Amino acid sequence: MSSPRVVSLLPSATEIVGALGLSELLVGVTHECDACPDADGMRRLLARGVERVTQSEIQPHAMTQQAIDRAVKTSLSEGLSLYALDEGALVRARPSVLLTQALCSVCAPDYAGVQQFCEGMAARLMGDADSAPEVVNLEPSTLAEVGETFVTVAAACGAPERGAVLKRELEQKLEAVRAAVQGQPQPRVLLLEWLDPPFNAGHWVPEQIEAAGGKPVATCAASKSKQLSWEAIESADPDVIVVACCGFDLARNRDDVAALLAGDATGSRSFASLRAVRAGRVYALDGNRYYARPAPSLAEGAAVLARVIHAENPAVVTRLGQLLHHGIPWLPAEGSAWASVALPTSAARVAASPPACGFAELHEQACALGQLSYLDPATGYRVFTRLGLERRGSCCGCGCRHCPYGHVSVTDKAARIQQPAFLHRRTTAGDEPRTRHVLFWSGGKDSFLALRAWLRARRADGSMTAEQALGSVLLLTTFDAKTRVVAHQELSISDVQRQARALDLDLLGVPLHPGMAYLERVQSGLARVAADAGAVGSLVFGDLHLEHVKAWRDSELGGLGYRLDYPLWRLPEQALLDDLWASGVPCVLSACPGKPQGPPVAGIAVGRLFDAELVRLLRDAGWDAFGEAGEFHTLAQVWLTSPARALGVEAAGPLEALPAERGEQ
Repeated sequence: MSSPRVVSLLPSATEIVGALGLSELLVGVTHECDACPDADGMRRLLARGVERVTQSEIQPHAMTQQAIDRAVKTSLSEGLSLYALDEGALVRARPSVLLTQALCSVCAPDYAGVQQFCEGMAARLMGDADSAPEVVNLEPSTLAEVGETFVTVAAACGAPERGAVLKRELEQKLEAVRAAVQGQPQPRVLLLEWLDPPFNAGHWVPEQIEAAGGKPVATCAASKSKQLSWEAIESADPDVIVVACCGFDLARNRDDVAALLAGDATGSRSFASLRAVRAGRVYALDGNRYYARPAPSLAEGAAVLARVIHAENPAVVTRLGQLLHHGIPWLPAEGSAWASVALPTSAARVAASPPACGFAELHEQACALGQLSYLDPATGYRVFTRLGLERRGSCCGCGCRHCPYGHVSVTDKAARIQQPAFLHRRTTAGDEPRTRHVLFWSGGKDSFLALRAWLRARRADGSMTAEQALGSVLLLTTFDAKTRVVAHQELSISDVQRQARALDLDLLGVPLHPGMAYLERVQSGLARVAADAGAVGSLVFGDLHLEHVKAWRDSELGGLGYRLDYPLWRLPEQALLDDLWASGVPCVLSACPGKPQGPPVAGIAVGRLFDAELVRLLRDAGWDAFGEAGEFHTLAQVWLTSPARALGVEAAGPLEALPAERGEQ
């Protein structure tokens, strides 16, 4: 039996035949085919004389998206095909099998026209009117059906067993992507397969998004893509936007989305206001290769989606980079399959500017009116209210300004939270206390010593065991919402997060926003504690001797009904120093504003160890050895000793197993 002579009228079918290792059977391909199963294979195919048997008047890389859309709709409304068959080339190819589809008249020659052509040309092609080429219709709508087409093509080529193998490889790759993102937050993802006008992506693409760990927006699996309005997209306001226009490679999609961001296309104002755009979570992809065609490359497309959806999760990025097939990494590289697309510089500056004073009032007014969003006057962007976010039903993981879910799904909380949220939760097993004692934690030596003193006092008065005290104390740190720095201490909130991890204590971060009073933000943080634990027992501070600071706390915070605790108040300086040395925790200078009056102290610099020698120098210069007037600030490197020693408690049970970070400066 002679081998089949195969003409592929689909780029996807050409890729499938190549992936099956049967490219030698191809005798004709379309003008759009570019992979068999890759670009090198396509070049080899054409070099041996395989002809292109279709043509089209539409020149996608020479026309705007709007012009292409207009031409397509005109042709379809008039019942005309977008593709013409080259009869001469087909006669020369003498095919016995034609691979085509009836799924989309925009993507391939009209199916009925192909059948009619084959029937009318049978005698010329094969010399026998009863021997017309077999027309194989490939019409998948889901990933499972795509896998079945591999079997169909392989059977038509006389090698069905190869189709079963290729189908399993697709399934295995998709499962590997799912495993790489398992357990991660699922951002809401909009994949646009056209921009002017906007179209969502249908058929198998929603399944690709789900396999990649995302939630598809404005689309439905197995259904055809549909035209959207910019208003509908703005209402959906997805967390991640990927542009993978049908038939366009990465370069063209990157150019078109950049033009949209620059304001050179219809709908650009709505597009630029979307949360994903402002957050820098917009990506251009090679839509032609990895999403538009139902072929083996859909697995690589899912991996690319996972890479961009979870771009801020180093663990996921690492796992995806380690995906292997026959020992070879198969995640397509940035710059060849995908690229991030940023706002133009001027627009980015506006988007990054701090919110205007009073956004809290605007938010409350909008909520009172039942509105799902409000317009931020500082940026001109629309921001979801608490009501709008509650309608979603879960935290999206993007660090929204008015998140009602405690930012539970945010991966990098230190960098992204906008509302009070837990930056670390204690991992040691034990009964969860219903009353929490909140220690205001700056990350420096004073708050560290206050923690040791408070724990020591609980053991001394017999009110708690060591484990009960560790479970009931909670660290609260305020920091600038824009710079992510703890005021005065010049510490990144990530430094404080590291301290909490080393000590394995609960840490609540409270971002401070312009236009919102400090006391108001602290109250919101304490409300978060109460909602989590049930009650706030006391507020603990590391103040030493500044009367005006203590008086303010007593008036403002004590006036709210909280019990205040000052475990270091008026303790002798040397006793504090002795306790610090006993802890084994080195402290280094994190900021050195200096003394307002008086001579400077030689050798004072950020990074200097706070030790007995520095204390001597400070005393000789007439400085407060603890820097209580703000002369300097410190970072307590609690990870450089064991938790039991740092906390000043006896190691017992779970406490003994607490991890300590060692050897890092």
